[in-house]
Amino acid sequence: MPASTYALLFTLVPFLFGFVAVFALRAGGRRALALAWMIGSGLLVVLGVIDWRQPPDEGTPLIAYLAFALIPTSVAAFAADRTARSQMPIVARLLVAGTAGWFSILVLVGVATLIVGA
Repeated sequence: MPASTYALLFTLVPFLFGFVAVFALRAGGRRALALAWMIGSGLLVVLGVIDWRQPPDEGTPLIAYLAFALIPTSVAAFAADRTARSQMPIVARLLVAGTAGWFSILVLVGVATLIVGA
């Protein structure tokens, strides 16, 4: 996958999942939030494994794909849960959950760059 596609995905997916997490929590509580996290993470894991099997370069370790699938979705789900407890308005909850997921990807990219040394 080209770098521009990764950049677009790393920008849009956290906000999309943040929206899904907030609305799942609002509609069905923590059980729905957990289900949304499992489905979202599972989808990203499957897409990561598919991309990992066809690397465009020397390959990114599979653990990186798993981290990018599990950590940002967990952070966004946690942010959605915490903001719901604080009775924050829905628009603010959507922005906080999406931004938290996006920021966690930014941190993961930084850590992966330090580890790989690219």
